Amino acid sequence: MAEFAAMIKYLPMRQRIEHAIEGLGAFHRFRDLIYAEGLASDWQAFSDSRRMIPARDFLAELGVRVSAS
Repeated sequence: MAEFAAMIKYLPMRQRIEHAIEGLGAFHRFRDLIYAEGLASDWQAFSDSRRMIPARDFLAELGVRVSAS
């Protein structure tokens, strides 16, 4: 979530996200904020791409080639 926040160029929004992910309840506040601000699809794309990296690395170690799509 912090890496996603760091990508946000609009400083007030980045600060709101950074504040939301502090302390207890961070996941809930983060989720509520990104949905309220219309950032859910951006977060989903970011999250999906981050999860693909270890999977691709694992498959590469097995000699399986995966397309970038």
